[in-house]
Amino acid sequence: MLGNAKFTVYHDQQLPLCIVGHSMLAETICASLKDHDAVVQITLEQLLEKSQPWFDAHQFIVPTADVSWKKQTVTFLQSKNAHFFSLINHYNNLASDI
Repeated sequence: MLGNAKFTVYHDQQLPLCIVGHSMLAETICASLKDHDAVVQITLEQLLEKSQPWFDAHQFIVPTADVSWKKQTVTFLQSKNAHFFSLINHYNNLASDI
């Protein structure tokens, strides 16, 4: 159930977390991470206006089920040498070798 989701941040570069998009999952992640020191939610259009130093100072995740949009966004972020972070929901059970 996404409404009560709690996430652990992995691959954290100790930079502000930038959540790209306004999908239901993105909104849930933002709400879940509200106690994190720095969380930014941004659109792809806003990303296109940012400078390289801004990209260097943030880490990114693109939570969406729209594969085409995600590919476009991730490709753009990769062109900026962006740092990515991952999230794991607290309800997930992962094997120790993962």
